[in-house]
Amino acid sequence: MSDLLFVLGAGFALLILQTTSLGFTISPEYKPDLALILVVWAALRMDLLVGAGFAFMTGMTVDMLSGSHLGLFALMYCAIFLACGRAHTAFQVDSPMGRAIMAVLGCFVAGSAVAALRWVQGPPDFGWNALLWLTAKPLITGAGALLVFPALDRLHSGYSRIAGSY
Repeated sequence: MSDLLFVLGAGFALLILQTTSLGFTISPEYKPDLALILVVWAALRMDLLVGAGFAFMTGMTVDMLSGSHLGLFALMYCAIFLACGRAHTAFQVDSPMGRAIMAVLGCFVAGSAVAALRWVQGPPDFGWNALLWLTAKPLITGAGALLVFPALDRLHSGYSRIAGSY
């Protein structure tokens, strides 16, 4: 329960940051996906039940805030959570570069799923922005993960000392 409260608070803060101040200062193609970074962090730090539920709720929130098809990001974030959790179990991915690579791959998979869904809906209207969204955004998200992961680890450590872990 303690971990759920932490990720909900962190998720709320990161979604507010992503949709407000970052939305006004950085173009959408270059804005890191902070919600996805938090889902990858949860996959490496939280147990399956808490993390999968959090990934689904975060994805539904992103769906509602972004105007995409309801459930698309919820399913993608759950799949990314499970894949990252499995990779962490198999390979003990705990280096900064390994975590950044997981964020890059997760962002690329999510972007590819959105592009595929738009392609299925009708004639694709891919332009320069869509290409940047599939190439630059995952790299920027990976670089953002290098900054956000240590901050989340430090905040979670302090939160665990205050709230206790049970």
